Amino acid sequence: MSVKGTEVSKAMMGLGSMATINQTIDQETAAVVVEEMGHVAKPMQKENALEEEMIQAASKTAIRYTRAPVVTIMGHVDHGKDIVTRLYSYVLRWLLVKQVALLSI
Repeated sequence: MSVKGTEVSKAMMGLGSMATINQTIDQETAAVVVEEMGHVAKPMQKENALEEEMIQAASKTAIRYTRAPVVTIMGHVDHGKDIVTRLYSYVLRWLLVKQVALLSI
């Protein structure tokens, strides 16, 4: 229709229906608003016919692959205050000292 949402809201208010641009309206109300604005409405047989058609088309052409599950391990991070982080830091420092000692030989 190439009409701004505010104009559609004004037309709906003129018909006695209070609706904002973000609200969903049924097909019959939409047809009345479209005709009130001077356009021709083309109602669908079912309200979700387009979505069903797209799902059927996608399922016919889609190639499905099996894949391994994705495993995510989540936990609390104590920002360097826990024993694992201290141990990791100690091992890294030990490896650094070992490298420096080997270079100085």
